[in-house]
Amino acid sequence: MARFSDSTSLAQGVTRAVFLRRAAAAGAAVSLAPLLAACGSSGGGAGTTASSAGVALDELGQVEGTLRLMTYAGYEGGDPIKPWLRRSGVDLKTTFINNQDDVTTRLRTPAGRRTDAAQLGLAQLDQYRELGLAYPLQPEWFSNLDAMIPFFKDLVADDDGTLTTMPFVWGGLGCNYLPSKTGELTSWRELTEPRFKNRIAMIDDPVSTVQTGALAVGIRDPSRMTVDQLAEVKEFLLAVKANARTVAAGYGDIADLLAAGDVWASFQGWNAVESFAGAKGAVVKTAYPQEGTVGFVDSFFVQVGAESKGTAVAFIDQMISKEMQAYCGNDLASGIVRLDAAPLVRGPAARAFDYDRLDELFRTKLVFALDAPLRGDGDVATHEDWVATWEDVKAA
Repeated sequence: MARFSDSTSLAQGVTRAVFLRRAAAAGAAVSLAPLLAACGSSGGGAGTTASSAGVALDELGQVEGTLRLMTYAGYEGGDPIKPWLRRSGVDLKTTFINNQDDVTTRLRTPAGRRTDAAQLGLAQLDQYRELGLAYPLQPEWFSNLDAMIPFFKDLVADDDGTLTTMPFVWGGLGCNYLPSKTGELTSWRELTEPRFKNRIAMIDDPVSTVQTGALAVGIRDPSRMTVDQLAEVKEFLLAVKANARTVAAGYGDIADLLAAGDVWASFQGWNAVESFAGAKGAVVKTAYPQEGTVGFVDSFFVQVGAESKGTAVAFIDQMISKEMQAYCGNDLASGIVRLDAAPLVRGPAARAFDYDRLDELFRTKLVFALDAPLRGDGDVATHEDWVATWEDVKAA
């Protein structure tokens, strides 16, 4: 398990990504329980643990040829990664996804098994450890790792000193709102008030929506909430849904709705929406309600059966370089994982995150929460229970 300082909440993050992915129609969430059963009977995956002990960097293979990546649009590095690709002789082939379940499912297909590296939202970190999909990363393989903020490295550290995956962006899913219509917002519960009737946009994401609902009703560790507590969360989400004008497929849609004045607030939001709506002439702010805001951390892992492990490691190392971290902050409007790149970040990400006070941000505003367990564990609600709850709320 990852190791945390006493001052942090559960230091794993909820996956969310970039505008291009969020503006697209969200893929339907799938149950992972059948996948676990399939993994257990396929001769690989769940129940198996790969080892990289004693493997030197040069033993992973040359940095060259085709790199098969599975991630959200934008996370492949955009234009700034292209000079590195040319210098390295790497041909990047990216399969774009809508959600983390896409990765989980596709990696079990013949085509998916050819993937070298893929996106992992840290809310699903323990699930991927259980599924045995990630090749353990040795810290000495990464020339840029020493510059990483220790908090993020510790999130993914295993007991043997290896890393399951490599963080490269993070952020918070607060509440976007129009201050001219609502005044300052301080609580998620305000969104259930009559003044917000038909003025809320919800986001179609079962995991982060259920997690946010759990925080709103006072559950600090959503991943361990019981079935009865999930029912309480459902009741709260239904109250928000009663005020919702729509359930949006992505944050681009929420930005458009706010800019048009069709909605006044979102459940939940993203700081980059301020910029998207601002380009349309609207003044949008992001609140971090007093009950807490779900934090996300996104990362890359090397697929256990990757043919181009050396190239995959080199690409991931480049994504945490100073240059590419500036790209992540500016183009992806996300938090970055190394402090020396912070002066290069402008716009909403620079306004949202004070890198001189990250400890306070992580301690008081963001809650990095895990997804629900895949398998039943007493009366603890499962991932499948969360998905079913969200589907019921959407249908109400």
